[in-house]
Order: sequence, then structure tokens, then C-alpha cells
Amino acid sequence: MQLTGFIGWDLIFELDGFDVKNLLEADCRRIVSEDPRLELLSIDVLVGSQLYQINMTLKYVQLELVQDLSIVFDARSNDKMATYSVS
Repeated sequence: MQLTGFIGWDLIFELDGFDVKNLLEADCRRIVSEDPRLELLSIDVLVGSQLYQINMTLKYVQLELVQDLSIVFDARSNDKMATYSVS
């Protein structure tokens, strides 16, 4: 069975659970590896009491372009959307 989507919102209320950081990192690696246009250069997952932040450095293979992507999931958010920035 092929997995789709990201487990981020499923884990947002279990941030103190066992191995959440590794689960989030593994799912990010899975998603990026499924897109041949991207190469994951680095990943760092920061887990807080009510949020987590994922920082990735991605290389767009065909463009030879490297960008940093930061995604924040916050349990206190009412709109159930992650905030992100690209630099």
C-alpha cells in the first residue's frame, strides 16, 4: 500500500510521545525521495511543547538550485495550516 500525505497533523498532539522527532524526519525523507526533481541535502526537526519545526535544505536537481525550506506546525493554530518559508 502506497502512503500519501504527511503524518505531521497526526502527531501534533503527541509531541511528547516516543520517537516523534524520528517519525517526522523519516516521513519527510520518504516524501522528498519520491520526487525525482529533489535531493535532500539536510534536515533538522525541532520539537517543542505545542509545535514542531522542520528545516530542510533541498536541491532542485534540474535547476541546480539549492533552497532552505522551513515548515512550522503549531497545535494552537485554528486554521490547521502549517506556516512555511523558503529562502
